[in-house]
Amino acid sequence: MGVVLAWAMGLVVVILTARNLTGLWQSRRVPSLRASGAVIVDVRTADEFAQGHVPGSLNAPLSALPAGLEKVDRAKPIIVCCASGVRSEAALGLLRRAGYTDVVNGGSWRDLRA
Repeated sequence: MGVVLAWAMGLVVVILTARNLTGLWQSRRVPSLRASGAVIVDVRTADEFAQGHVPGSLNAPLSALPAGLEKVDRAKPIIVCCASGVRSEAALGLLRRAGYTDVVNGGSWRDLRA
């Protein structure tokens, strides 16, 4: 039982490390994607967006994103953002399942604005 538990814990560490490295690699792509004209999609609510956002970003709240996918240009890279990166991670998965291939989680909109 101890060997199985150690193996399982090791597997969890490998999976979490891989996810963190993927996120790090994606976040490093953000500056080059922005320079190439990527669309920034802010998935916070309209009220949150009205309180502050990245200039030129598109507001598509996560709850309405499936119905609002036609607003997002498939021909351009997409950077999704929110308040902390949690909702934008969900949006990233949703967009990828919908066939969008060049999508990156930009994390917090404040980090993108800086």
